[in-house]
Amino acid sequence: MKPPLAVILILSACLWEGCTLENTPRPSNSLPNVYRAVSQLPPELHRIAVLPVTVAATDLASEEGRDALEPILYAELQKRAVAELVVVTRDELWNLTGRREWRTIDALPADFFERLHQATGCDAYVFCDLTYFRAYPPLEIGWKLQLVDVRKRTLWAVDEAFDASNASVAAAACHYGGATPFWTFSEEAGTILESPRQFGRYAAATVLKTMPTR
Repeated sequence: MKPPLAVILILSACLWEGCTLENTPRPSNSLPNVYRAVSQLPPELHRIAVLPVTVAATDLASEEGRDALEPILYAELQKRAVAELVVVTRDELWNLTGRREWRTIDALPADFFERLHQATGCDAYVFCDLTYFRAYPPLEIGWKLQLVDVRKRTLWAVDEAFDASNASVAAAACHYGGATPFWTFSEEAGTILESPRQFGRYAAATVLKTMPTR
């Protein structure tokens, strides 16, 4: 199988710098841009509302990325099983707030959380921003997520970008995709480094691992 271009570029960079198999970058699971007010969710928090994914840009590529990755993010959130999840649709949000989407940086109406609480019975809300999306190799996906409770306290926030041109990110993605080092040019490695959906699942799962547990 012909190695994907992203893998060739990454390996070429290592060879140019004199890397060997032993010192080739390994997966890195540490994320620097994470805030956690608590390590475990409060026991009284039972239901979490997930708001629609937003994009900073209005270009077609960003909108396509949102449409492709939104269900993946929701599915990965469901896997965390930290609380019952309620997905708030854009139509529901429009009826409640007069807008179909709200970003983490937006100034919210004074009664925003009260309206959502009355409509959904949820105790906290996840804001979801897709900050970066590059659909061609080397892939790049950025997530900015924030968990806020009904009393407007931020319990958790993360703002991370995953660029497949970064050797450690590519290694981590391939490890996630099949526990196969990317330098072996396996079929699994080539797939996840070329598929926005599979790479997006890795990015979503990675940021959500930093979420407070139950």
